[in-house]
Amino acid sequence: MLSATFKYSLKIWLTSVLLSPVLFALILYIKRQIDLPELLESRFYLLTIYALYVGALLIFSSVTWLAFWLSTRGIIKRVGVRKIAVMLTGITLTIVTFMLLLPALGMLTDGSGFINLMYANCLCIGWGAWYYDLGLLIS
Repeated sequence: MLSATFKYSLKIWLTSVLLSPVLFALILYIKRQIDLPELLESRFYLLTIYALYVGALLIFSSVTWLAFWLSTRGIIKRVGVRKIAVMLTGITLTIVTFMLLLPALGMLTDGSGFINLMYANCLCIGWGAWYYDLGLLIS
């Protein structure tokens, strides 16, 4: 049977993987870096891009999720149920992952826009840490 901390951290991680590409597109639209109405016209292209982002996030953030899950277990055991600690841990791990991967892939430049994907991920993780119930984690 899966532990409550495993399910909790998995929900937060999957929420960020599934929602951050949408937030990323909205951030780029607000910054006028993409034309959202034009993008919405081609649903196949939009779904393909979404699937690629989700796939890449699943691959590149899986180690981060593992570290997040283990950290969450430690936080719950040591300081009780503290959503702020879980949220800050998740956001920190996300930032570290992006700062390590993007330069290595040559994508951390002013014009790449991928830093906005990091912001979207952090937002989703922060929201997920507060949204999902920790009640079952109290032992």
